[in-house]
This record gives sequence, structure tokens and C-alpha cells, in this order.
Amino acid sequence: MARQFGQRLANNPSYSHVDADWREFIRRQPRHTNINALLAIVREEAARTNDRNIQTIRSRGAQANQRKAATQRELAHVRQQPASPDKARNLEKRLSQESEMSQQLQLQLQQATDRQTKAMQTLSNILKKMSDTASAIIQNLK
Repeated sequence: MARQFGQRLANNPSYSHVDADWREFIRRQPRHTNINALLAIVREEAARTNDRNIQTIRSRGAQANQRKAATQRELAHVRQQPASPDKARNLEKRLSQESEMSQQLQLQLQQATDRQTKAMQTLSNILKKMSDTASAIIQNLK
């Protein structure tokens, strides 16, 4: 369950969503569960999921850049031939589409990185709440 929670956190690190899910997750655990160990598993799985997502987007970006470079080379070759304006227009159109795809992938990469940052911030906030709660309990016992 901790791994599933980490995956959900990686894909949707909205704080209100995670806070409610975390409370429910903890409520379902056996009474003497090591919460810090569970949090470490959640953090590890969230990081692993985010890393996989980012790697996938980077790979797709590299492939898109290779296709774009091949199209640029082909277009340069076609432009040297005087009797192929239609082919040049088609290649320019394809190059434009490939450029748009590269921009979309860059945006996806930025969003994935932002999700990763937010997931780690959320886990940090949960740790802070746990620490504050423990401190308040200790203070009340004094």
C-alpha cells in the first residue's frame, strides 16, 4: 500500500488530496506500524515513479529531436535541388510540426519536474506535521 500511495503522490501531488489520503492511509495501518519507515517507502516510490516519468519524456524528446534533425538535413538537401518546391514545402510543414512536438515535450518535462518538486515538498510537510505533533504530545506530558 505504501508503494501505491507513493505512485499516487508522484502523479498527483495536490496537497489537500495527499493530506486526506495520508490520514486515511495511516488510519488503516496496524497500531504499532513504524510511520517513518512507511514514509520512507512512500518517498522512495514517489521518487522512482517521478524519475521514470521524467526519463520517458526525455527519451521521447531525444527521439523527436533526432526526427527533427533528419528532417532539417533532408530539407537542406531538397532546397539544393531546383525542381522540388512542393517537397520543400511539405518538409517545412513537417519540420514545423516536429518543432511543436519538441516544445510540447519540453513543457511536459517541466510539468513532470514541477510534480516531482511538489511531491517532495508535500512529503516534507507531512514530516513537519508529524514532528510538530510529536513535540506537542511531549510538551503536554511535561
